[in-house]
Amino acid sequence: MIIKYTKAVYEQKISTLEGDVKELEGHLNTLEGFKTQISSFWEGETAAKWVTVIGEEINHVRSSMQECNNLRHTYQGIVDDLSKTTTAIDEVVDDVTAAVKAVITLGG
Repeated sequence: MIIKYTKAVYEQKISTLEGDVKELEGHLNTLEGFKTQISSFWEGETAAKWVTVIGEEINHVRSSMQECNNLRHTYQGIVDDLSKTTTAIDEVVDDVTAAVKAVITLGG
């Protein structure tokens, strides 16, 4: 996996995706409500067509939600990896700093 952005950028992308999922949930609830309402007051071929169309749109929304969640999961993995890398680098820098100080102390 190639990391293109800083940790903060990925965290912002995660936040945006979470907002997108919430918005999609709202659309999903609205569509499901329409589907239920149509079935309760409208009969016949036209109603059946609209129920089918709304059902297809519900599937599109669910698919978009899944894509957002998958991408959010990928970005979260990158953030976690970046955090681990930062910690490992900090540990190495601390070790090198301690070693340099020890050499200076011994030599000076």
